[in-house]
Amino acid sequence: MVECSVIIVNWNGGETILNCLRSLHRFEKAGALEIIISDNGSTDGSPSAIEKEFPAARVLRNGHNHGFAGGVNRGLAHATGKYALILNPDMEFIEPGLEKLLGTLDADPAIGLCGCVVLNADGSFMKQCRRGYPDPLTALYKVTGLSALFPQSAAMAKYFYGGAPEDAPLAVDAVSGSFMLARRDALKKAGGLGEEYFMYVEDVDICKKVRQAGYRVMYLPLMKIMHHGGACVGKRERRGAFYHYHMTRSHIVLYAKDRMVAGGGIGWHIAFALILLRYALLSLIHFNMKFPAHVAEFFAIHAGNIGPARHET
Repeated sequence: MVECSVIIVNWNGGETILNCLRSLHRFEKAGALEIIISDNGSTDGSPSAIEKEFPAARVLRNGHNHGFAGGVNRGLAHATGKYALILNPDMEFIEPGLEKLLGTLDADPAIGLCGCVVLNADGSFMKQCRRGYPDPLTALYKVTGLSALFPQSAAMAKYFYGGAPEDAPLAVDAVSGSFMLARRDALKKAGGLGEEYFMYVEDVDICKKVRQAGYRVMYLPLMKIMHHGGACVGKRERRGAFYHYHMTRSHIVLYAKDRMVAGGGIGWHIAFALILLRYALLSLIHFNMKFPAHVAEFFAIHAGNIGPARHET
């Protein structure tokens, strides 16, 4: 059994995923890693390009787009490593460090999943690489801008752990799905990534499930990696109706699951109403003609009818 399996979900990643793999080979001992590319029906020739340049990598052709969680789960089904590194195709290794992270997990079996320092393409710290759980109150502080007004407040700035130093280890609620290193056994105990999410929030969900399985989730600043963003989603989609639909739907799924566990409560309904109001405003801005159908779906999810996610455009 190899020590670590690297799982990258690809959908028309083009040159970006090739650059990700090149940087992985440049800074890490790639020959000791099991590299699995879970391809969600790419049509840009990237699967064949990967096989040509990196013949040791295993390319799984999934046939169509199963979403990020579905792609990861299909990769995990073929993984043999003790650990699994879930990696976005738009990541660039800029220094070695994977061995240090693996060594830390080896030394502390209580850690089930960890993330590292993630930098934006301009070199700035990506705040999303360590996050508090976005319960309704925490999310309200973020959406209303109160977390930005009080960036050192442990309560109001909890979403990005305001005030916590970037260079110190920290037990967190969640890390970014762009780089998640986990015990494969912990992911199995957690039931894998939730395929009710197509894009976004599945990282928050899996981190919660790993914690519920009895492990800690840690932010470990033992290495830095760069996130370029948008390898499999174009700029127009990231900023348009596609992005807002999936981001909104994923949060409604998360809250619906939490509400059912909590047994209800007025706070969840208020949060749902505010999310719908925000989506209505965004739909006006982006001329979203599918708004009525989306709202009907959101109400069904809020009522507990959570079905599999789909590639909505």
